[in-house]
Amino acid sequence: MFPFATGARCSPKREPWAQRKGEGRRPWPKTQNLQPQVILIGLDTPGPTGLETIPRLRKVLPNVGIIALTLLEGNAYRQAALAAGAGDVVRKAELTTDLLPAIRHVTQANRSR
Repeated sequence: MFPFATGARCSPKREPWAQRKGEGRRPWPKTQNLQPQVILIGLDTPGPTGLETIPRLRKVLPNVGIIALTLLEGNAYRQAALAAGAGDVVRKAELTTDLLPAIRHVTQANRSR
């Protein structure tokens, strides 16, 4: 298993690979110290949106895989997240089927950088 930081509702007590870091306005200092391979970030979050946070994370952690999670359907949200710097986008309704393939996708893409 590889470590990654997550903003999703995932309990580190139940999932030993998950660590919740960087909630709030400035996630990157804590996240940077963790040096994750993958970050899950919600697009529909209070405060700074995922679309605002993704480019900032990409600037500070250029080699990390970023997966945007969303409740929303539609290609426009996916395209906006990818344009912001996400490596993949997963609808929360499809987490059980699409999350692991997305993690594999972004980690393989980062290895080839």
